[in-house]
Amino acid sequence: MGWFQIDTERYYSLERSDVAIPAGEYDLEIVMSPKFKREMVEICGVRGRTKILIHGGNSVYDTDGCVCVGSGCREKIEVIWDCKEIVKLIFNMVKEGSLKSIKIIDAF
Repeated sequence: MGWFQIDTERYYSLERSDVAIPAGEYDLEIVMSPKFKREMVEICGVRGRTKILIHGGNSVYDTDGCVCVGSGCREKIEVIWDCKEIVKLIFNMVKEGSLKSIKIIDAF
């Protein structure tokens, strides 16, 4: 579990520890997902990895290697919530060009 910031707001990210993205800044792009059959945000530039999507999910069991995002968390049991709203916020900001990258700041 980690966190990231958009403007002054702090949000949470959740991913499996065996495929966790290292701390750093990564470009974001809108791509068509063959699996989800819709446009989604992809995190680009992670060494040795491709097709890392940002999507909703409340626990590590909701992802196969992508990043789940949310606005609230319970750290001890690694659960996040309010995913749908944050996924939509990030998608809209990337689509309009006001968000071009994401900085993964820390891990708990």
